[in-house]
Amino acid sequence: MAISSIDNGQFVQPTGELLPSSPLRVKGGEFVDIGVARNRNSIKLGGPDRLSFPGSTPANFRPTLSFNPGAGLPGAQSPNPSALLLQDMSNAFPGTVNVESGDIKADMYTYKLRGFRNGLARVYTTDGAKVLDDLLVQVWGPKLPEVAIIDALDSNTLVMKAGDAAALRNSIAKKGDIIVAPEIIALLGSLLNASSGQLHIMSMVRRGESQHGVIQGSKVLARAIDIDAFDGRDIISEDSDKNRLIDIVSSIIRLMPAGSWDVGFPRPRGMDGFYAPADVFFPVRTADEAQKAKAGTAGAPLKAMLPPARGIVAKAMLDSAADFCVMYPDGLNHMHLNVTRFPGQELAGSVYQDAIDLDKAWAAKQNPPTGTPTPKTGM
Repeated sequence: MAISSIDNGQFVQPTGELLPSSPLRVKGGEFVDIGVARNRNSIKLGGPDRLSFPGSTPANFRPTLSFNPGAGLPGAQSPNPSALLLQDMSNAFPGTVNVESGDIKADMYTYKLRGFRNGLARVYTTDGAKVLDDLLVQVWGPKLPEVAIIDALDSNTLVMKAGDAAALRNSIAKKGDIIVAPEIIALLGSLLNASSGQLHIMSMVRRGESQHGVIQGSKVLARAIDIDAFDGRDIISEDSDKNRLIDIVSSIIRLMPAGSWDVGFPRPRGMDGFYAPADVFFPVRTADEAQKAKAGTAGAPLKAMLPPARGIVAKAMLDSAADFCVMYPDGLNHMHLNVTRFPGQELAGSVYQDAIDLDKAWAAKQNPPTGTPTPKTGM
């Protein structure tokens, strides 16, 4: 029987039994220590600050930890063991709890446990013939970005080209020659954790094409994505409802994680084409401006964005954890996001507020007061 539980964040003294209502708790992505101690024929598993025995654990003592000791092993239970996996095995992040590393201390062998998936997991120490002790661990908090991505790929909630999906899975598992930037991983995780509808990525890895495929020796670093649907809603440059398009784009911006970003906004026609009457974000009015947008060199200040998108986007940027550098009209039916190519050019907070104020003034002109009420007169 396990001997350690947790109460309001603190370990309690061993009681000789596990309290199922008070498991050891760890937040997803964070670490907690557990210890396995041996004294004569006694082996116990628990929190190292409360778990100790007189004397010293022999230096050759290497306890075996397992999340699935086998259904036939005496003392084994099965709280969904198929969802649990040790860190040094091959699959990427499928478990609830992962053992990171071991370290000898005075009278025990200690491990760091890292939480991955929400839920309960049971950790066992065995001698190969029987379960010696077990510990219940509860993982809580939002899904880690990596876990959210793997789950979404498996459930088809995250849709992307097969090559991009394979590169993303391999990058999370630290395999292959394509590295997806941690900022992109964090962005995908944030968007997936905040929505229930499909997230559709038009393009991610394009070797040698700017931030989509930065070549670094034998490796390729993907630092950009093109999103063409979020939360089940398509990004349509010439949407008949401009407010709908503005809402999708501003929702993505609001959820962007910390980091410095460049943003390419949807525009009608794309490539060499342009259609100024349908512009929603930045205006593209000439063939020359269209060519610059196609080349990604049509950077524009936030105040040049068209109302009412300008004020709504500026407010979303203020609400976001991200910093923003370069913005420009980009292409048809998608939003482009990349880790900035211009670090040190992050916009000041006053830039966003100025854009919001510009739109307030614009809105006031669109809806002027209808008149001044006539004051009441006395009898």
